Amino acid sequence: MLKEVAGLFLAGLASSFAIAISVFAFSAIMESLHYLAAYPSPERAANLLLFVLLAGAAGAVAGASLSLAGDFAKRAWKRGAPAR
Repeated sequence: MLKEVAGLFLAGLASSFAIAISVFAFSAIMESLHYLAAYPSPERAANLLLFVLLAGAAGAVAGASLSLAGDFAKRAWKRGAPAR
């Protein structure tokens, strides 16, 4: 039971960290679009691509860790489920 609770905690921690990175990346994408529209350059386009890739990777990590947290929660519930 302790292993499932620790796994649930760590998966939740990883997902919240990934969601925070995803929010930062979305903000950076909006700022990069603003600067790219005002002053177009290949460097700004590369920065935009980098932030889009960062947002995609952070979203994938958040989804995977939330799925893992759900698996840990289901396993913990099955072990410690109250008798009916």
